[in-house]
Order: sequence, then C-alpha cells, then structure tokens
Amino acid sequence: MSALEEKTIQTVHRMWDCWENLSQASIQESALFWAEDCKGFGTSQTEIWHNRNDFLKCCDQSFLKSPEGFSVAIKWLETNHLSDQLVGLWGEIIIIIKQPIKNLILDPVRVTGVFKEIGEEMKIVQWHASEPDVSDKE
Repeated sequence: MSALEEKTIQTVHRMWDCWENLSQASIQESALFWAEDCKGFGTSQTEIWHNRNDFLKCCDQSFLKSPEGFSVAIKWLETNHLSDQLVGLWGEIIIIIKQPIKNLILDPVRVTGVFKEIGEEMKIVQWHASEPDVSDKE
C-alpha cells in the first residue's frame, strides 16, 4: 500500500470520528475533509450535493435531527493509487444511529470515493454511498 493510500484510509477513519458526537462543531470539522469543489451523491435525489456548502446545508437539515450522533463500523476498505495526487477508495460500512433508547443499525452501505492530496491533507473530491446489490446478500 502506498503512503498516499495509507493517508486516505487514515482520513476516512478521522472523518467518521467527527460523527461520533454530532454537533454543529463536528459537522464543521467533518466539512474540512471535503475539497471546495467536492461532488457527492447518495441513494436518492435529496442526498445530492455539489460542493461543501451543499454538504453543510444537508447536514443542518438532516443529521442534526439525530443529536446522539452516529458511529460507523467499517467492514472493509480498499484503495487504489490512481495518480500522483489521486486515490480511489471503496468499501462497506455499517452506520449506527444512536438513539436515547436503542441504536438503529443500517444495513451495510457501499461507499466509493476519490481522494486528492491537497497540500499535506487528503480531501474528498467525489463520494457515493449506496446499498449493496440484492445479489450480494445471497
């Protein structure tokens, strides 16, 4: 694994750490992992964002409704060094939404992303999350 790929994996872990105790400050901290011109999209039209500001607006409208925060169990992550500055990432995570009485555990979610080294940091330039194919569960 290249140094850039290792840096990408560390970035992903640090990014999810921000969501453990969700607050406006942790959302702002999480936004620092996104490049200014990041593109992200999820499993429905409402989950599309075109830049960091869209991401923050989405968080304000959706994620702060779960003030207990989230935790993520990373099942697996793989990386591929694409160029001098780019790393592709894909993997599978389980999102746990903390509730006062019990935790909601979402089915495994597939994630793919492209990370770019900007200065000394890895930034997310593209992100996608979706449910695995039904055929994968058999």
